[in-house]
Amino acid sequence: ITDTVFASNASGNRGGAAFLIGGSSSIGNCEFIGNTALDRGGAINSTSGQQMLAFNSTFHGNTVGDADNEGRGGAIYHISTTDAVINNSLFTENSATAFGGALYAAEDILVRNSTFVGNTTGNVNGLVGAFEARLRNCIAWDNGPTPMPSSGNVATHSIIEGGFAGAGNLGADSSDEPIFVNRAGGDYRLAEGSPGIDAADSTAWPANLDTDFNGNPRVVNALDS
Repeated sequence: ITDTVFASNASGNRGGAAFLIGGSSSIGNCEFIGNTALDRGGAINSTSGQQMLAFNSTFHGNTVGDADNEGRGGAIYHISTTDAVINNSLFTENSATAFGGALYAAEDILVRNSTFVGNTTGNVNGLVGAFEARLRNCIAWDNGPTPMPSSGNVATHSIIEGGFAGAGNLGADSSDEPIFVNRAGGDYRLAEGSPGIDAADSTAWPANLDTDFNGNPRVVNALDS
C-alpha cells in the first residue's frame, strides 16, 4: 500500500483502518488519521504470522478502546511470530484507553528513525505498551510520565523524555528536549540547536534510507567518524 490516506474509519473490533492477518505487507508514504477501533489497533492490527513493514508514514489522532473496552495500541497493535518494522515515520496524538498510546508490541517490533509526540493512554505508557519494542534513532516526547516499560523494551541513540537506559540515549534532563521547527503547525523537523542533531547512530539506519521524512538528505556535512 503506497501513497494512500486512511481517515476516519471505524471498527467495532480490531484495526480501525486495516486488519492484517497472514502473508506480509508493506505500507509506505501513507497517512492514518482519526481512525478508531474498540479493541486492538486504532489504525492497524497486525497479527498471526503477519510480516509488516511501515515506512515514511504518518499516524495522527487514531484511538482505540472506550469506557467498556481496554484499548491497546492507539496507532498499531502487533502480535505475530514475525517482527514488524517501522522506519522513518511519525506518530502524533494517538491514544489508547489501556496500554500503548502509539504502539502495543505483544511481539517484536523494530522502530527506527521515527518520532513520537503527544501520544496518550489511560495507563502510563503513552509510547509503547507491553515488552517487545526496540527503538533506534527515535524521538519520544510528551508521551506521558513513563513512555514505555523498562523491562523487555530496548532503546539506543534516542531521545526519550524522562530518560531510558541504553547507549547514546538522551532525555533524562529537561535540556534534552528536542527542538522542533513548529510542533503546533505539525512540522517535526529538528530546528537549529536541537540535541537530536548528530545524536543518531548511522550504523543502525535501515538500508537505502538516504533521505528524511520530508525527502531531504538525511546526512549533511558528514563527519569522518
